[in-house]
Formats: sequence, C-alpha cells, structure tokens
Amino acid sequence: MEAKQGKNWGGLWTKVKLEVVDRYLDAYTKVMKNKGFKIWYIDGFAGDGQSPDDMVGSPLLALKYNRINKFVFIDKNRNNIESLKHTVHKKFSNKLCIIEFIKGDANEHIPKILSTWKKNRDRGIIFLDPFGLEISWETIKAIANTEAVDLWLLTVGSSFMLRLLSRDYKRNSQAIIKTLERYLGVSEEYIKKYFYVRQPQLPISMKKPDNYNQNRTELIRARLDQYSFIRKFVHLIQEQISNLFPITIPPLVLYDKTSGQYKFMLHFFCANNNSKRAQVIASDIAKYITHLMESKYPDVCFVLKI
Repeated sequence: MEAKQGKNWGGLWTKVKLEVVDRYLDAYTKVMKNKGFKIWYIDGFAGDGQSPDDMVGSPLLALKYNRINKFVFIDKNRNNIESLKHTVHKKFSNKLCIIEFIKGDANEHIPKILSTWKKNRDRGIIFLDPFGLEISWETIKAIANTEAVDLWLLTVGSSFMLRLLSRDYKRNSQAIIKTLERYLGVSEEYIKKYFYVRQPQLPISMKKPDNYNQNRTELIRARLDQYSFIRKFVHLIQEQISNLFPITIPPLVLYDKTSGQYKFMLHFFCANNNSKRAQVIASDIAKYITHLMESKYPDVCFVLKI
C-alpha cells in the first residue's frame, strides 16, 4: 500500500492524531530537559511534511522541539521524501545536520537504527502512521527490545478489517493471511480461531436449509456489529503488545461519524529502560492527552476501554 501522497487523505481525525503527537512531544521534551540522554525522533511514515487543509505534518511538528538531538524521517515514496527535504531546507535549515531522510521501508530501517543505540545514552519517540498493514510485528518487537522508546502507533480500525476479511474463511487469499500474520504476530491458525466462528451443527432431527454448508467457517462479523468487532480486535492487539511493553493504555479510536466507520486506533506503549517512574510518567501523560482529545473532539474520537 502506498504511503500518503498529496492531500487526498485525512479528515478531522488527522488533526486529532497530529495534536496528540504534538502534545506528547511537548510534554516529553520538558520531562527530558535536564536529562543527559541523546533524544531521537523517528517517523516511519513521514509523508511530505504536510497534511490536508495545509496542516503541518508530524515531521515539521517534531522539528519545533530543540531538545530532540536526532531526527529520522522514513518514507517509501521518493516524491514524499524529496518534498519533505525541500520544506525542511526552507523552514529548518539550521537543523539539517541532525536530520536523516531515508527513502525506504520502515520495517527494514528502524531495527537497523535501533541496533546502534546504547541503553545508557539513547532515548526516543517513534511515531508510526501507516495507511494499512505495512508494519511488521518484528518491527514492534525491535522497538520494545530497546527498553528506551515511547511509541505512538496508528493501527487500522474495524472498518478496514471487515473489508479485508472475507465472510467465508476459505475465500481469503494466502497473501492476506500472510500479511495479517506479519502485522499481528500470530499464526494463521490463531487468526482463524480468533476472527472466525464455526456454524453450530444442527441436530439430526432438524432439516438443513438449502444453502447450509457444514464446513463453512464464517467471520465473526456475521454475528457482531462493527463496535463489537473493534472491541475484539483491540483486545487482540492489546494482548499482543502487553507481552512486549510493560505499559499500555486504552487506544484512542478515531472514527468517521458521517459513515459510521471506525477508521483508526491510536495506541501508546512505553518501555523506558524498565524504569518504573518513567513508565508511570509516560503513561499518565499519554492518558491525559487521549482523554483530553476525547473531550475536545467527541464527534471523531473516543477512548476505548476493554
């Protein structure tokens, strides 16, 4: 799936997710002001630096913060990277020496970058805002293993998943199943068990309808509404992530009220060198921000508690 291009994407939920990141960067850099760490900001899907309606994109928001010592902007799309470079040259030319622009796959480059970190020296924030299922669970593992990163991750919503998965399990292509295995970090068997239900066997005395197929495995959406499905999907992701990160908070769900679709889920996880105090501070800040967004933008977001 292509990275975001131009201004043919977004909505008010884009403003919400950018405000979340901006507010967290502001709080994070203040907390880390007098610490001796080298602070990184890594944006795995940086785009061209602009958002719809000429809103400032996440790379330019991050560049406002002087406490950050190193910026890494990654995007698969060459036009996005070139456009971002051009904008940064005009607005932040004084910071070019601490900025790295990478045209490539975040799954390839982020683990390489993190492998050079030293626990007693490096700390950072990573923002991952893909359009779909581009993130690999192995990348999330690499981030968790640093014990030094605060991660904001945008995951797909239930509307995307319900479009992706066929009602009949057998109609799903192997490509889709492999993508979900890579994205969720679970096996095909687990996906089948978690997202699908087998039709109950009818008693011998009951007449089977003409369209009944005893071996058919149907998507849970046949029995659940979209809200119920998203709760189940969030539970799976939270369960997976809790195995990697000591702190997680309920996600901020971004949705389109007009269409009634749950578009994205903004998750936060932190693992600051296994420091309990740092974990609590980061978690408290993130919870405050997500609940603030829920109150400020009730028409497009809410905190989903499982």
